[in-house]
Amino acid sequence: MKYVLYAFFGLYCLMFGIVVGYMIILPEGFSLVGTAQPTIVASVLCDALAGGLVLLTMGLIVGCVSKGASPFTVRNSRLLIALGCLVTISVVCKLFIVPGIDVGAVSDSNSMVFTAAAPQDGTIFIDARGILEAVACFVLAAIFRYGSLLQKETDDMV
Repeated sequence: MKYVLYAFFGLYCLMFGIVVGYMIILPEGFSLVGTAQPTIVASVLCDALAGGLVLLTMGLIVGCVSKGASPFTVRNSRLLIALGCLVTISVVCKLFIVPGIDVGAVSDSNSMVFTAAAPQDGTIFIDARGILEAVACFVLAAIFRYGSLLQKETDDMV
């Protein structure tokens, strides 16, 4: 499973790099799409970057758990906290994205864009699922930290 997550992370990084490369270099026939507001572009790129790092963090957690040792370690607890922080960053970034905007580069027949998933009717998009995911990560981190404490006490007794 960890190799699948690492493969997805690699593909995600490749796609992210290509889109950002097209936005920076703008090959012949391509032009920027989206508004000129840097905060929106930064929010979309930050959200996309956090999404990629979520894949990497999940791969690291699965890699630790698949070794056959106890998953209740301080490292896994810290990785879960990092995962919760990344999801929180993604939720916050989505608050600054203008509804229905595309950020990237386009030509007549090709497009390299990040598409914002916010609704276009002017309502504020609050990612409730993302908030619940972040809370779940923080709760699991506390459980894993307590589990690592119990594991250490058990090891010290033997």
